[in-house]
Order: sequence, then structure tokens, then C-alpha cells
Amino acid sequence: FQAEDGIRDVERSRGLGDVYKRQLSRFLQKEPAAEDTTADTTKTEEQEIPGLPKGYPTPGSDTTKGIWNIKLYYLPKSIRFDTQITGSRSRTIDQYKNDRTTVNRTLSHTFTLGYQPLDPLTTNLNLNIKRDIRFPSSIYIRKDKMQIGAPLSRSLTTQTSLSPKPIFILTHNYNFSTNYSENTDPQRNQGYFGSVSLSRTVRGNWTVDLKKIPGIKKKGSEEGGVSLLRVLQESVGRIDPVKLSGSHEESVSKPALLSRPLIFFQLGWTTTPGVNSTKPTGSYTTVRDQKTTTDNISANTRVKLFWNFNLDNIGTSWRRTKTRSSTSTEDQTLVLPDARMSWSGLSKIAFVKKYAKSTTFSSSYKRTLTKGLQNDVPSHKTETNDFAPLISVSVAWKNNIQTKFDHTRKYSRDENIGAASPIFRSTSEKSYSFNASY
Repeated sequence: FQAEDGIRDVERSRGLGDVYKRQLSRFLQKEPAAEDTTADTTKTEEQEIPGLPKGYPTPGSDTTKGIWNIKLYYLPKSIRFDTQITGSRSRTIDQYKNDRTTVNRTLSHTFTLGYQPLDPLTTNLNLNIKRDIRFPSSIYIRKDKMQIGAPLSRSLTTQTSLSPKPIFILTHNYNFSTNYSENTDPQRNQGYFGSVSLSRTVRGNWTVDLKKIPGIKKKGSEEGGVSLLRVLQESVGRIDPVKLSGSHEESVSKPALLSRPLIFFQLGWTTTPGVNSTKPTGSYTTVRDQKTTTDNISANTRVKLFWNFNLDNIGTSWRRTKTRSSTSTEDQTLVLPDARMSWSGLSKIAFVKKYAKSTTFSSSYKRTLTKGLQNDVPSHKTETNDFAPLISVSVAWKNNIQTKFDHTRKYSRDENIGAASPIFRSTSEKSYSFNASY
């Protein structure tokens, strides 16, 4: 700076980014121009920030709504740590004066973490560690190593829930949970790490509410005819929300591992432990891995019919279980339909209304089909038709007496296809019951 003539030296730029930074600050500090009343207000143009590519979404524009305004919560919602010491001592003396004393001392640690990074997303983690502190030799503190007891067991449980906002007529939520456990008792697992098991489940629930569909009302004809759209609208309004659910579960058992599995296996991200297994010393049983997969799908709803008839439940479900070990088995179960119906219109008749407070007739029907495979070969098949009840009459009389009559029937047919000589068996069951109470 030269004081004589007031001339300031030109400030040198520290880089290309500094130029863009100054241009951006000048743009943000620039005051808006005066409003032009003669301009066409029907046309709007997005302003561009110097230094940014053309068309780049800027804060506040329609393109970035819901992206720039996302709120992230970095801190955990809850943290808890518990420690527990448990001890027991038992002494047994038999008729031969054999004296045996058993001492147990365990140290347990439990760590719980709750985290909610977003409003619809919740994650919980629970870690439990149990150690054996019976022997003083297993507890020591050295310069390079510290040990408190021998490891007995360890479990890690995680649960993640996602509940997005409803979409029109659909309400949905999702859940992912894992459960990892290991048994590392040194008295049982000699010469190797131990055995572990992992189960993980993915579940989704959906609810479809047809009543939220905007109704289309159309008047009938001049002769008093009924609009088909109006009848359809009233029929849909009698249906309760339809509930759908589906889940996929995997269970893995790994015995006699040489070391602790990888952290990805413990968290349930993979079903491969990443370490080798061995046969225990002195064991005569063959160590085999086992994997079980279970799939479930179900749907149900309720319908309010005409003339006091109600479908209390109408639904279906499907389940498949696969097991892979020394042999391969698969079982499938289909329930279609699963229906229950009731009628309470008899209590509206004047003669019945004179003596009874309420009268209800009900009936149900459930058909179950089960089939199994062993080593990909059909082994058995079962079909069951269950009427429980076929008819049920429940009456509440005005003299405070309640009576109920039930009649149930069940038919089943079993086919054992996998045997050397196929076996077929049919079963029929009937039952009657009458109950009265005062």
C-alpha cells in the first residue's frame, strides 16, 4: 500500500477455486433489482450461479426439494451398558458318601445402542458377552495383555425398521433383524474356537385401504335407476383394509470353527463365516453345517356384507421351509381359503327379539394343502378340510342364560409317496357340543 498517491497493489489470486468463491459470494450479496411492472410475470427463469455448470440444481429450486432439506441425526438415540456378576455353589453327597461340589461364577456385559439417523429409520443393536471367572488363574493383568475370565458365550442382535410415509392407499413398513450367537465354552470346545449360529429375517407389511380411493358419484337416470358406479362405490366401502405380509428367514449353524467368524457374518450381512471348521477331537459324530430357509406370504381382510352377514375373515397364506444338511428336505404349506362368516339378522325378528338379547350364527372353512420333498423327490402329501365350526349358534337370552351349540367336521387325506410301498390314509372327524351358562 502506497500512502502517497493512494494506490493499492493488485491482490494475487491463490487459485482457480478462489475465483469461483469470490464470484459466488458477490452473487449472493447482490441485492435484487427493482421490480419491473411492465415485464411478463407468466414466465420464470432459473437463475444461475457463476462458476456452477448450467442446469445445476440450486438451493430452493423445485429440483432439490426433499434433497437439500433432509435432516440427519448423527448422535445415538440411546446408549446403555450393564455389568452383572453371578455366582452359585452346590454340594451333592450320594449314598456312597461321594462328595461333589460345583461352583459357577460368570461375568456378563450387555451393551445396547439405539440409533435413528432419519425419522422413518430406526436401528437397535444389542451385544451380550458372558465369561467364566471361576478360576483365579484365568484373571490376570500384564504389561502386554489383560484377561478377565474365559469366554463362554457371545450374542449380537440387530434390528432395523423402516416406516415410510403412506402412498395414496398404501401403508407400508419394513424390518430387517439378525441374531448371532456363539458357544465358546473351553470345557466343551477343546482344540477349537466353538460353534456359532446366525439367523436373519427380512419382513414387509403392507396395508391397502380401498376406502381412501376418491369416490366417483354419478346420479341415476330420471326413471330412478341406480348408478353402477354408486353400487361399486358402496361395495368397496364395505371392505376393511387388506393386510399383506411377507418374510424371508435364513438360519445357519456352523459347528467346530477354528476361530471367530468375520464381523460381516456376525452382523448378518453374509451367511459365510470366512473361517474353516474341524472335527472335534474324540468325537464320533460327524460335524455338518445346517442351513434352513423359510418364506412366508399371507393376506387377509374383513368384509361387511348385506342383510347383517359379515365375513369376519377371508384370507390365504403360503409357507415354504428348506433345510440343507446331510439330506435335503423341503415342506410347503398352502392355506386357501381361510374364511369365517357370521350372521346376526335373526335377532331382528320380532318373535326372537321378544325372548333373546342377541343371536349369532357362524361358520368357518379352512383348506390346508401340505407337500414335502426329500432330496428333491416327493415324499408326502396331505390335504385337510376343516370346518371348525361347520355351524355354531350362540344365543344370549333375556333371563341371563347363554347357550351355544357347535358342530365341527374335519376331513384329511395323507399320502406317503416316499416309502417303498406308498401308504394312503383318509380320516374323518365329527363333533357336537352344547354349552349353557347362567
